[in-house]
Amino acid sequence: ASASDSTVIIWNANNGQKYRTITRRSGNVLSVSFSPDENKLVVGSDDGTIHVYNVNTGEECYTPLVKHKKGVRFVTFTSDGKIIFSASKDKSICIWDADNGNLLRVVPDAHDDEILYLAFSSDNKTMATASADKVIKIWDVNLTERTCSVRRDLRDHKDWVRSVSFNPI
Repeated sequence: ASASDSTVIIWNANNGQKYRTITRRSGNVLSVSFSPDENKLVVGSDDGTIHVYNVNTGEECYTPLVKHKKGVRFVTFTSDGKIIFSASKDKSICIWDADNGNLLRVVPDAHDDEILYLAFSSDNKTMATASADKVIKIWDVNLTERTCSVRRDLRDHKDWVRSVSFNPI
């Protein structure tokens, strides 16, 4: 769970106990996501930085990931845990190497307004983004090449699109 006091608390849902509290130095937390193996936690902040923590120790895995110019609204790992995608108020998507934090690719101006959410199909070959520009974009993703390209725009929403999801079938 994240809060506007710059902390992240990892809770044990089975017994209601705190597992770990991560107190950050700056930036309110806007998004959190566990790696598929549950050993890492990626955190997107309103100051535009991304932090990746070792869940077991609470320590940062590497220096903060810095590329976004505005708050990071959404962060997620791919299903294999090798890549982190981030989406920002600056309208960009960044693709990061989850092992070392290296920036692999930037998709500038992915939308006309801030990106609020990002989701992957179960095979990681398709991505959807939701935005304050009232548009959902469907992307073709090539994880080997670390690229994504817009397949189509879905336009019929009258206000911000805050979330998207794929049907698993």
